Amino acid sequence: MKKLIFVFLTLFITQCAFLNFRKSEPEPPEKKVVIVQTQYPKPLVGRVEWADLPDYNLHLRARIDTGAKTCSMHATNIEPSKEGEDLFVYFDTISNDNKKVRLKAKVLFETKVTSTSGVSESRYVILTKVKLGKLTEEVKVNLNDRTNLTYNFLVGRNLLMGNFVVDVSSSHVLGD
Repeated sequence: MKKLIFVFLTLFITQCAFLNFRKSEPEPPEKKVVIVQTQYPKPLVGRVEWADLPDYNLHLRARIDTGAKTCSMHATNIEPSKEGEDLFVYFDTISNDNKKVRLKAKVLFETKVTSTSGVSESRYVILTKVKLGKLTEEVKVNLNDRTNLTYNFLVGRNLLMGNFVVDVSSSHVLGD
């Protein structure tokens, strides 16, 4: 019996010594927000901003998407129409106050776009002015049925690149 108690105490003491002398994991450093000053400061945008399309008098909530190559606008009932040598499209979109608006735009070209789900589809691409904050730029916008998506307008890299820094932890940084 004494041997059993001795073995038990030896194991117990060994375990306690092992626990006390084990190297403890260093505490993870606190996360700090780092603001990097660039030589040419760019405005900050969040994951959702307001975009104006002055050619169509539209003010839309827009999702900022650095993964999208071009901007995309909600469009349904798209009807192509040849006018002389040019191709135009008539289409419906939804304004920010949920009203259907019928618009007309000259088609630049038709392109194949692959969605994040891997599905390819053909889309018309138009050229229009988009105002984001104080910047107004004429950019290519593809027309897409975004009925099942939250935002009727998506701001892609063709407007963001070189013009903005994106902070995905914020939204409406440019104001409401």
